[in-house]
Amino acid sequence: MATDSQRQAGQVDVERVAHMRDLLSRPGGEALIAQRYGEEASSSEEFRAARRQQQRAAQRGREAREAAAKEAAEKAEQSRAAGRRGREGAGTSELQDKLDKANKDLDKNRAAIKSQAEKSKGQVQMQSM
Repeated sequence: MATDSQRQAGQVDVERVAHMRDLLSRPGGEALIAQRYGEEASSSEEFRAARRQQQRAAQRGREAREAAAKEAAEKAEQSRAAGRRGREGAGTSELQDKLDKANKDLDKNRAAIKSQAEKSKGQVQMQSM
């Protein structure tokens, strides 16, 4: 702990700051500090340093949570977009398969019609002889 002369010189007791910061992180932290260090502790430089450090840590925590939430939202959107592309691709693939089958059927029908036309042509020629 810092001596009175060190406090008067403007030096801060690092261990006391760390302990106060720990107490502040608990429910009823200010009351715990007053109980441990006395009512005047809340006006000490150590208390102010502990409060600033706690506030900075809380701010970093908020920023980290916001960044994580933003990243999760972006990943979710990318996943949804990929799902949409996958479904659209599957729909296109199904349509392409149907089109290919229809073209094959059309080719078969054309071949059958051509064959029938040649048979009919041959029959007409035989009848005209």
